[in-house]
Parts: sequence; C-alpha cells; structure tokens
Amino acid sequence: MKMRERSARDLLTNNLGLKLLSLAAAIVLFSLVRGAEDAQRSVFVDVVALLPLPSTEQMLVSELPDQVRLTLRGSRSQLNSIRPGAIPPVQIDLTDTDLHYYYFADDEFEVPAGIAISQVAPASISLRWADRLERTLPVQPTLTGTPSDGLALGEPARVEPAEVTVVGPAEELRDMRSVRTEPIELGGLEAGIHQVRTRLEPPPPYSRYGQDGPSRVRIEVVPDHADASPPGLPGDADAGEAP
Repeated sequence: MKMRERSARDLLTNNLGLKLLSLAAAIVLFSLVRGAEDAQRSVFVDVVALLPLPSTEQMLVSELPDQVRLTLRGSRSQLNSIRPGAIPPVQIDLTDTDLHYYYFADDEFEVPAGIAISQVAPASISLRWADRLERTLPVQPTLTGTPSDGLALGEPARVEPAEVTVVGPAEELRDMRSVRTEPIELGGLEAGIHQVRTRLEPPPPYSRYGQDGPSRVRIEVVPDHADASPPGLPGDADAGEAP
C-alpha cells in the first residue's frame, strides 16, 4: 500500500518544474488561439448631422438618431481592446433637401484596422422636409388662481420682452396668434408690484424661440373695493318717514 502511494507521489513530483512549464505553455497557446478566433461585438457611435442653412428656406422635420449601433467582426483580442467612445462620431451630410433617405456606408466609420463592420442599425434614416417660417408674436401671460382675500389684480399683467421670434415649420406656425408663458400662480400674492420670472410654454414640434432666457411678468395686486358697500345717500335715514 505504501509503495503504491509513493509511486503516485513520484508521478506528481518527478520533473515538477518541467510539468509546470508545459502547463503554462499550454495556457499561453490556448489564449493565443482563442484570441485569434473571429468574434463579434456591438458598439454605439454618436451621430452628428450637418443641416441646411436658413437661406434654403427648408428645414428637417423628422427625428434623427443620437447614436447608431455597429456590429463589428474581428479577432477577439482586437474587439476586446476597443474602449467605449474609441470610435469617433459619424458625421452625416443632410444639406441636400432633395434627399428622402440617408443610407449609412461602412467607410463613414473610423474603425481600427483589421476590424470589419457586419451591420449598422439603423441602416438608413427617413427624411421629411417642411417650409421654414419665422414670425414675431406677442407674449401673453398665463395667470392661474386669485390673490389673497381682499385683493385683486390692478393693471393688466405685462410681459417683458413683449414679443418673441419663433422659427419652425410653416404648417405649425402659420395660424399662431401669440405665445403664452408657463402658468403663474396668483394665490398668496400680497398687495404691491411683483416681478415674476417664468419661461415660455414649449414651442410647436421642430420649432424654437429666438429667446433662450426666461421672461419677466409684471403683476400689480391692489386692495379689492368691489365688495365694499357704497356710502349712504343724504336723507337715507329719513327714507321711511312720510313727507
């Protein structure tokens, strides 16, 4: 029994260094072979669009993707070495307003040498154009609620600036008569002059305001005399007496 145990131990320990070296070489060889194997990996690439100049009087009214997904094919080691954001954004030229579709081409993407692109998603973008319109419209304040008891609005609220430029599709802006502010709550306002800063309501789809900052609304709150009893007229006290 002891002889058998010693033989098994000798098999394990004899030439131990050589055996460990062989094991390490096998692991390295396996890693090299596996790293050279073809594999696939998906990465996301940002999209930057070049749009037409305002002088073209046309504007894009379809959604553009912020990113596209590339499916890459290459050696496993190469694919694993690609870090997030390593592939630069792809720039697409949409200055031609006669285009109805934009198709991505593989050579638009700067991928490392030895890496191939097997798929782009989405592969194309549908483009829709509209006439561009620019209008200057008055700004109307949106007031909600009422001042505290015994108070009322004095002069009509005024917005500064009183007008704003809106740029967008003609079909959306043609019938607009004014732009409104976001709601301003009057509840709790005391007597006096109040300067309230607020923003404009969101513009129509695919439109924008020429003003980026907030608006200022001037609100006057005064004592409410509407419910006060009118003073008595001369002779009221004797009104019930016979002449």
